[in-house]
Parts: sequence; C-alpha cells; structure tokens
Amino acid sequence: LALNDFPDVTTLSLSSEGGSVYAALPAAYDVRVAGLRTSIPEGATCASACSYLFFAGADRSAEGRLGVHQIATSTDSLSAGQVTLGDIFKAFEDFGVPTSVISRMMRTPADSMYLFDPDEMERLGLLGPVPGAAPEPVTVPEPSPEPAPEPEQVAEPAPQPVAPVAPPQPVEETEIAAADPTPVAPPGSVDAEGLGTETNALEPTVAACFDAALPWANDFGWAGIRSKQIQTATAIPKCETARAKAPENDWVTISLARALGEAGQDARAVSLYEPIANAGNPYAKGSLGVFYLNGRGVGKNQSKAYRLFIEAAAQGNATANFALAVINAFPSHTIANDPQAAIDHAFEALAAGEDQSPQIYRDMRKFPHAVRVGVQRRLQREGFYSGGLDGSFGPASWAAARLLALSRQAEG
Repeated sequence: LALNDFPDVTTLSLSSEGGSVYAALPAAYDVRVAGLRTSIPEGATCASACSYLFFAGADRSAEGRLGVHQIATSTDSLSAGQVTLGDIFKAFEDFGVPTSVISRMMRTPADSMYLFDPDEMERLGLLGPVPGAAPEPVTVPEPSPEPAPEPEQVAEPAPQPVAPVAPPQPVEETEIAAADPTPVAPPGSVDAEGLGTETNALEPTVAACFDAALPWANDFGWAGIRSKQIQTATAIPKCETARAKAPENDWVTISLARALGEAGQDARAVSLYEPIANAGNPYAKGSLGVFYLNGRGVGKNQSKAYRLFIEAAAQGNATANFALAVINAFPSHTIANDPQAAIDHAFEALAAGEDQSPQIYRDMRKFPHAVRVGVQRRLQREGFYSGGLDGSFGPASWAAARLLALSRQAEG
C-alpha cells in the first residue's frame, strides 16, 4: 500500500467499481491498521471489492453510493467460495459491519449490484466513527490464496479465545420472538391479497399498512414501501384501515397482529392470528405458537405451542424451526428433548437465511456443543462445509450456513 510513502494522509477517498477480493481484503486491513478515515465523495460509487476498503475506515462518511453483491470466483468450486466468504465474514466482523449489510450482499447476485445511498447508510449505522477502530492495533489475518481450478478443501480456523458465553435461558424465561414473514413474491397477476407485481402496484391502504408493519416488503420494489423497520405507533391505525377495506387479505390481518403484539396488545393479536393459523398459514402458526408458549394474551399451553411449531416447521416457517431447536436442545424443557431433532431444526432455521431467522444466526453459539457439531456435520454431509467438526462455529461454518441459505433461495 502507498501509505508508507504518504505518512500524513488521514482520509482515503474512494471511487471504484471494484476489483479482486484477494487484493482488496489485505488492503482493507492496511487501512484499518493505519486508522484512516474513508469517504465516498458526492457523485462517486464505491462498489464490490471497493466496499471492503470503505468498511475498514476508522471513521466513515459518504455523499456518494456504496455497492455490494455476492462474490464471483474464477472457479465453480464450492470450497473456493467457502474460503473467500470465510475471509470476508471475518473482515466484516473485525470492521463492525452490520449483519443487515451482509444479508443484503448475500441476496444480491454477483452479476447485479445493490446500492446504498447515504441516507440508508446512516440508518444502518455505517457512517461516523467506528467504536474501537483506532488507535488500538489490529491483527491482520493471512488471506486465503486465490483459488486454483482445483482448490483444496477449507478447514475451520482454530478458535480464538473468547469470553465465556452465558448459558441460554429456557424458553419459559426467554421468549422466542416471531421473525418477519418470509418475503415470497406473489404471482404476477393481481390476486385476493391485493398485490400486483406486474406493475409493482399495491392498493394504497394496503401499501400504507405494509410500509408500517412489514418492512421486508420493500424488497419487492412496490410503490409506497420504504420503511426498514416496523413502526408500531402508525402500523396499528394504518392496518386497521386496510383491514376494513380488505378483510379477506390475510397479510393485512397478519400485519395488524404483528403490530398489536409489538404494542403489547397480546390478546387481540392472538384473536387475529388464530383463524389464519387454523386455515393453514405457516407464519400465523409459528407466531401463534410463540404466544401460547409464553402465555402472552392466552393461557400458557406448551402442548398446543409445540403442535403449532411442528406444523409450521413442516411448512418451512423459520420461527417454528428455531423454537423447536431450542425446545429440543435443552434438558430443562419438558415438552420434548431430542438432540437430533434440535440439530435438524437448527439446520432448517439456518437454511431460512439471516433475514428470516435472525435468532439462530445471533444465538447459534449458545446451543450445546453436540448440537453445533451436529449442524456442522449436516453442512458437511450436504456439501457446504469441509472444515473440522469442532463445534466452534467460526467463519468457515458461517460461510457454509450462508451458502446453504443461498442454495435454498435459488431452489425456491
């Protein structure tokens, strides 16, 4: 890096469409070690591998745009992809990159680009001083070599010493929260849901409800959907209005139930979820199970919660799979205690992806060692992981989990 020739430089101004990840990652660590500020000027774009340099800044600013997408390798080898992703995820962890940015990167094809504008970067916490970024020294990892046509299998790096993790609390004491509904785009024609994807149109009252209560809906590009998080105070009245106009729209009712649950109006939320769950909606089943499991708005009924979770998990609901993994993993639960079931449901929760199953991505290391090893074994058996079965769940394991989620998305 030219930093040695310009010791007085304090800010790195970035404008690039990208380059090689194998060159960018070491350069990014040089930026972090030097404690440089990084900036994207007005009218400029810092995309692809350039984004790693931006993330490395000790203080980040932007008036231009930041672009991310999946990595593209010179080989189709899954092992090569694991090595590269492991390096990237480790760097992102070192640089304090939010998981929402990583999720967006993993969901954007390599031949496309997702562009963050300065306002979105501000909302995501990407701008400003990075806590702990400077002047403390940074240990620069040895980057993985650019893969040859037949790369060797990746091995899980040796775990680094970490502070002890508090044991997970039982479900009765720590509530399982419902994740956002799975954002499956509806068919191209206008249907009973009031969704018209051919024109990216929504009925205005439905759009207002979704904007406040279903933040994932902005991924479809529908007009009127802008929010990144649930807005409880406005979601309830907006969804009440939408439901009065479209009482047959289950997603409007689910949106209202979500907002009511967030506001602590549990009994009413249960009354809205119940008929939709009885009609077979997996998201409603998984959410209703959370209320029964924790006795929110209804008498605690763990048997009913377990049945709802089983049914919803069979339909691919991420909340239900996470709940069943927790219930089966810890002996303190009396509903069920099956270590293999815990492994299988944790695997399926990971397969749903970080957006739909944030709890498993946040809490995987809190699961018993045997469950973590079992999940690694499943990832290995299905071709996503070739590292050690040590239960450490380091960068290579996380890379394998995200590759699993990507493959499920591609199949869908």
